[in-house]
Amino acid sequence: TLAVTEPRAGNIGGGGFMVLHMEDGTTTSLDFRERAPEKATKDMFIKDGEYQPDLSRRSALASGVPGVVDGMIKALERYGNLPLETVIAPAIKLAQEGYKLTWLQAQDLNDKVD
Repeated sequence: TLAVTEPRAGNIGGGGFMVLHMEDGTTTSLDFRERAPEKATKDMFIKDGEYQPDLSRRSALASGVPGVVDGMIKALERYGNLPLETVIAPAIKLAQEGYKLTWLQAQDLNDKVD
């Protein structure tokens, strides 16, 4: 539900890491950070023989393939005990039916109105 109600705090367009401490006392981790696109190359930020910092920071070339959805599904498959449909049902309900904004959320949206 975080991606629905607080999209800046957690969203499906990013990536992350997860550290899990298991019931048996073991600890493991998952890395689901964004990945470079399949067609990325080692010189994609070089133009006319010079490194172009803006290409790696402010252009479409700087985009990565989001890993959150895949990472959360893998965590659920490996370590969870509920079906995916059950886990995502609350977020779907909030997205379809809406929810009450906090004052800060409303203010943030109002600040963006032209």
